[in-house]
Amino acid sequence: MSGFILAMQSRGALVGFTGGTLLLGWILWRWRILLAVPAFYVALAPPVVRDTADHMLLQRGTSHRLEIWAAAWRQIRERPLFGHGLAANLPIGPTGFPHSLYMSLLFYSGAIGFMLFVTLAVVVTLRLVRAQAGPLRAWAMGLWANALLAGITDFGQITKGPGALWFILWLPIMLALGLPVRPPAAAAALPDAAN
Repeated sequence: MSGFILAMQSRGALVGFTGGTLLLGWILWRWRILLAVPAFYVALAPPVVRDTADHMLLQRGTSHRLEIWAAAWRQIRERPLFGHGLAANLPIGPTGFPHSLYMSLLFYSGAIGFMLFVTLAVVVTLRLVRAQAGPLRAWAMGLWANALLAGITDFGQITKGPGALWFILWLPIMLALGLPVRPPAAAAALPDAAN
């Protein structure tokens, strides 16, 4: 992820990576991470990392995101329920998509697709919260936070087909659904039938 952020100059990826790292650190080390991340950035991060982050956050401007989102919102209002479909292109910007997971869901799939994704996000989050504690759970939660946060300013279609950004979202979903879940408290309290 660090290499991807540096190569793509993506602020959404930077926000997602930072948020996922903070969540992972909070789960594993609690308050120590709140001191470690700023200390790493200020004292230990190579100058190229600091310069790149400063450029991405302070000097780059909006990258026309506000104009793209305004155009996407106009299109979303035309077909709010079902969206414009997976073959649609946004008539603004060089890439033709809304540059946001959430705006893309509304643009391509409408309110129905957006609500289906919200339902999936809730199920995945609950599954992660109920999973057995351990490093794999913490890692999956960090990846999930990364995907949801990076999606604010990045991602196009999540249903069209696999791509590099596609895996940033679907990998933590697959990990979350594969984690063993803690048994309910009532079931754990029942005596073993074999005894």
